[in-house]
Amino acid sequence: MSAVLAPAKSPLVGPKILLMGEGGNGKTHAIRTLCDAGIKPYVIALEPGYEVLGDVPPAKLGWRYIPRPAGDWAKLTEDAQRINTLTYASLSQLPDPNRGKYTRFVDILSALSKFKDDRTGEELGAVDTWGTGRAIVIDHLSELVRAGIELTVGGKPVMSQPEYMVTQNNIENLLRQLVTVTRCWVIVIAHLDRILDEVGGGTKIMLQSLGKALSPKLPQIFSDVILANREGKKFTWSTAASGVVLKTRNLPIEDGMPPSFGPIVERWKSRGGIIE
Repeated sequence: MSAVLAPAKSPLVGPKILLMGEGGNGKTHAIRTLCDAGIKPYVIALEPGYEVLGDVPPAKLGWRYIPRPAGDWAKLTEDAQRINTLTYASLSQLPDPNRGKYTRFVDILSALSKFKDDRTGEELGAVDTWGTGRAIVIDHLSELVRAGIELTVGGKPVMSQPEYMVTQNNIENLLRQLVTVTRCWVIVIAHLDRILDEVGGGTKIMLQSLGKALSPKLPQIFSDVILANREGKKFTWSTAASGVVLKTRNLPIEDGMPPSFGPIVERWKSRGGIIE
């Protein structure tokens, strides 16, 4: 009786990819191309919209939805009245007595350390135990930032500079941890912002995060930074657009590419990557 061979372990970890673009440019929809390429994505969905993936069978794609806390009209009215009557200094010093209910950032960390698929109920453990046959997808960065703000100040309408710094550090630490400790694929979806280029002058388009200090740091930790475009009904990816902070290790430097992770998977496999 022949022995059953264990699956080969990939000598290469999965790429870490930042996919950014304006809303409606097909970023979430493109996740399904990972399934076609043999990678099973698990999405941490931080806003409604993940339903565009609902036609993908649970055997090929999973998700965990972590919504914002339920809104409170009375609280919003109270905040508006304070904004109308108090100075910025006074507003920044007011604590939010309900800050403890804003746990979404903690919930995201918990999902990364003990992922449970909402679709099947399957518990998959920490993402740093996953192999290269899986991808963890953060959809999207803007809501991760919002969760970080809520963790720091709750529902307070303004932030002080020290609170900005605390929040920026938390977001950067989470993403660096996610990128550096995992063998699986990591996909972070982000929106765009125009940031002052303090080195070269002028402005550059890069991911939307929290303040001009954090946005330039984050692309450095990813292997690929890709721009999703749409012209009419045509969706494309670019790694060559001018005035945009982009980066590629697994795609050519090119405009007008198909919006698919498939070529990245094939390039990774050609270098020795194995789907575990």
